[in-house]
Amino acid sequence: MPWLFYQLSPPEVLFATGIYRGVALSGGDSRLNMTLTAYALDGSYLGQQDLTTQLELCRGDDRALTRFQRIGTNFLLQCRVDLAQIALTYPETTFYELWLSDPVGTDGSARSSGPALYPVPIIIANYRSSGGTKPNEVLVNMPNLQLGLSDD
Repeated sequence: MPWLFYQLSPPEVLFATGIYRGVALSGGDSRLNMTLTAYALDGSYLGQQDLTTQLELCRGDDRALTRFQRIGTNFLLQCRVDLAQIALTYPETTFYELWLSDPVGTDGSARSSGPALYPVPIIIANYRSSGGTKPNEVLVNMPNLQLGLSDD
């Protein structure tokens, strides 16, 4: 299941360097390959799938809906959704965990065992621990402080 908060400090999570794939602003290395692991409401594992439009409530051209996966792209999509129709279309609740797929090994060649998966850090801003604290709040309100960056 997805993490509620990270045991490591934000810099350790965000600046981890175990990913070996190259990136570019155009061409084959300009698209981030993402993988979803899916879980049912009861926690049952439903499998893995490549990320395409599963997280998009708006409908339209699949090429436009997956633009967010391109390096260096800003993406804003607005639409109106009919919640009753969504409930009919997706009667079962599915939870997803998002991963970056890295097909490249330390030597620069394709991994023979398939791509390695790295969790994509997502902040659940309103998470409360059993003690009532909000461990993720500082990441939302003062991200530069946690990353060791200056506001200058």
